Amino acid sequence: MIARTRFCQLALSKIGATVLWGAEGPDSFDCSGLVMWALHGVGSKLKDHNAQILADATPDIRTAPGAEPLPGDLAFYGTDAGHVTHVAVWLAGGRVLSADGATSRVTSLKAARANPGARVRLHPSPEYRKDFLSIHRNRLVDDVDRVTR
Repeated sequence: MIARTRFCQLALSKIGATVLWGAEGPDSFDCSGLVMWALHGVGSKLKDHNAQILADATPDIRTAPGAEPLPGDLAFYGTDAGHVTHVAVWLAGGRVLSADGATSRVTSLKAARANPGARVRLHPSPEYRKDFLSIHRNRLVDDVDRVTR
C-alpha cells in the first residue's frame, strides 16, 4: 500500500495545474498524462499511455460482488468499454481527482491558462460526468509495491 498512498499524494500535489491535451507534466497534464506522471513517480515502467491503454491494463471491479474501490484505483469514462476517453484517480470518500477541462481539446498553454475550467481538480463523485463507465483496480501500483518490498 506504500506505492498506492504515494501515487495518490503525487496526483494530489498537482491540484490547480493546467490541463493541456497531450501534456504529460510536470506543470501541465491531460487526464492520462497526470495518471502516468504519478505512476512513474512510484516506479511504474508502463510506457505508452492514454485512457484506453490504462483501462486495458487494469481489471474492472465495479460489478464484482463486494469489491470496494481503494484510493488510487482508476475511474474511467467513455461511450463504452471499447472506447474509453477519460480517466480520473479514485480517492477516499468516493471523490475523484481529474485533469479535466481538456475535453474541448485545449491545445495551447495560453488557452489552458486562460480557461479556469481546465485544471487538475477534485470532484465529489465519479458521476460528475455523464459518461462514467467503471472503476478499475489499479494493479499497476500494486505491482510496484510487490517489486519494491
